Amino acid sequence: MKEVALFGGMALLIISTIYNRHQQEKALAFLSNEERGSFIAQFSKLRILNLYTLVAMFVLYFLLTTLMQETLNPAITYFSLIFLYMSTTHFLAQRKMNQIDLPIAYLNIHRKTSIIRWVAMIIMFAGLIYYLYG
Repeated sequence: MKEVALFGGMALLIISTIYNRHQQEKALAFLSNEERGSFIAQFSKLRILNLYTLVAMFVLYFLLTTLMQETLNPAITYFSLIFLYMSTTHFLAQRKMNQIDLPIAYLNIHRKTSIIRWVAMIIMFAGLIYYLYG
């Protein structure tokens, strides 16, 4: 049963990621060519910042699991850092999207996919906790 919780959570996360990507591409259709170009230009610096954040998370994971290997579970540490990464990127993207004028239809799809992403991640994390400690 523990494996079902873990792999079910993983499957849900993968399926939701694919679905969300499809919905985000669909949402881009609501933007005109000018809006799409402006949108991409607005987020170019954020993509670089996301890359640096991801590298920092990798270094932090390596340091934590190396220095505190007796006290930290690597899987819990990994998913906690992924959760932190998702939170940071979501906050920065939301702040940037509030600064630019986007159509309501686009924002509605983005809000829906954000909720799906968070629910899937929480279910995956709960499945991991159950698998490790249940």
